[in-house]
Amino acid sequence: SDAEPNTWKTQVSLQFDSSGNRYFSHICGGSVISSFYIMTAAHCILSTDASHYQVVVGEYNLAEYEGSEEFISVKRIIVHPDWNGDLGNGNDIAILRLATPIYANGYVEIANLPYPDQMLPHGFTCYITGWGSMDHFGNSPDKLQQ
Repeated sequence: SDAEPNTWKTQVSLQFDSSGNRYFSHICGGSVISSFYIMTAAHCILSTDASHYQVVVGEYNLAEYEGSEEFISVKRIIVHPDWNGDLGNGNDIAILRLATPIYANGYVEIANLPYPDQMLPHGFTCYITGWGSMDHFGNSPDKLQQ
């Protein structure tokens, strides 16, 4: 269902420019893990050339400019060394180093990640958010879903 605007402040839109003319379009979501770093899925990385990417924080509706968005260039891409798209064994993770830091503007927060050895208790409530496909036809929403 549609999320409420400004609810999931750790969510970002990862955008890719395939043409080199600075025309970016949404390809995947990601999470803010520090003022300089975004965590996303390795399968979202279509090129290791960081200049082809930007991150949009404060995003809600991909089809509209709402004034809460901040557009930030990516400086470096770090894909898990054991990621292999042909295998289903995990390691589907990448870290993006931003060219400039994210500033607290009321529309963005750093994700609260568990400690490396921490196990979440059985029945712990988790949420999935993003702009991913809503059906088997591949239709994607403009508004952030939860």
